[in-house]
Amino acid sequence: MRTAAYSLKEIKNCPSCEALLEVDKDICDHCGYQYLSPVLTGEETRMTFAELTEEIDNAFFRLENFMEGKLKHYTSYDFSWAFTMLLHKAEGAENYNIRNVSRIENYFTLLCQLRYDFDKTDYPNKNANGNEDFISDMNDISHLAWDQAHEFTRFQTPESHQTRSKKYSISDVISGKEMETPTTSENFKGQNFNDFLEGVYDGSVSQIEQFKWAETMTNGFQLEPVRLLENDVSFFIFMKKEELESSFTTSEIEGAIERLKNNNRPIPYREVPDLSKMEKGMGKGQIKSLPTRKYLDIEKLMFPYEFFTIYRFQSMLKFKIQGLKTGDLKKNRSDPSVLETRLHASEILQMPVVKNLSQKAQKELITKLAESELPFQVAILATIGFTEPKINTTFISKVQLIHVISELLGAVPRAVKGNINVLNAYSKEDKKRYTSYLHVEDVKDFIANLK
Repeated sequence: MRTAAYSLKEIKNCPSCEALLEVDKDICDHCGYQYLSPVLTGEETRMTFAELTEEIDNAFFRLENFMEGKLKHYTSYDFSWAFTMLLHKAEGAENYNIRNVSRIENYFTLLCQLRYDFDKTDYPNKNANGNEDFISDMNDISHLAWDQAHEFTRFQTPESHQTRSKKYSISDVISGKEMETPTTSENFKGQNFNDFLEGVYDGSVSQIEQFKWAETMTNGFQLEPVRLLENDVSFFIFMKKEELESSFTTSEIEGAIERLKNNNRPIPYREVPDLSKMEKGMGKGQIKSLPTRKYLDIEKLMFPYEFFTIYRFQSMLKFKIQGLKTGDLKKNRSDPSVLETRLHASEILQMPVVKNLSQKAQKELITKLAESELPFQVAILATIGFTEPKINTTFISKVQLIHVISELLGAVPRAVKGNINVLNAYSKEDKKRYTSYLHVEDVKDFIANLK
């Protein structure tokens, strides 16, 4: 059964390990990071959704008038906490309705507009930058628009669309003014690939149309076609960014940096591993731990929202890949015949302990692996020597070993790593979360009784 477009979940990056997660997940499957719900005071709990939106509307009104030079004095308003409360209250059954969801969408559009104006100092009151309260609030707004975007996209409807053709104001939010929505074509077959991506890029293609087109192009979201499509989208983005970055002159870039400095704003940099210090045989984890080098982030400096719509489309594809990959592995996990094929390919049956078993005993071991939970599975692999470098010389690094086991068993790599680590008595790994060490004796008895 295919996933309906309106049920497709948004995703977010874990702030701890950068893993892709469903936006409504409270705990990261990869590193265990936990998102905590806000703790409201009695007064905040009693505040109604309507009262809060009125307070936010008035705060935006004062902010916009100060930016226009119509208001002489400006005092800070805690936008971060106000929107934390708003999004928390919006999840309640009494507040979750079309009007409020639309209002949150419009708030996000306004936040993005204000962040862009702040980055470019695109407002008449140039003296505003000397007001510390104003700078503080605009930094909060920038954080909400850039780093907390996933919190707002949870409330987007499939047809929602973000236009860059004109400015948005708090008066538009209050009046309930809708953003322009593109018309959708009925037939996706034969549509030029690059033309479609251009439409996603410039915002003329709605999310629902993107979903239907991708579904058609990938034969109902088959794993390999989705992977290929995501690769093509990545290349499209790469070429567009290269073209756009090269269009700015040195003086334009220096001017943008100078404006940020004058406004006491941080210069956006990105840090990447210094590959000149990479040694032969290094795994992915070791490369990440290399010293880093700083590069100016031209995208965040010059065009921070240019790729918003196509990044969202790419994220949908990445989420699909992750779900399809995990689904396929879990589907095969309980099938001994499929797992046996993988075991042969992984040379597990060549481990000395397993090799000396009869064929019947080997099949029993495979069945046990297929039917057990991850901690017991890791305990089995450790007991037969598969995780021991002195016995299993197939892998050049622990990172590679963990990757192979996670692919084999349909498990999260971090969970595999944790369950391997706790088998070491001196490990500081969380033994409440990872429990393979509790099964070692049972596994030894099981293998000893195989005939």
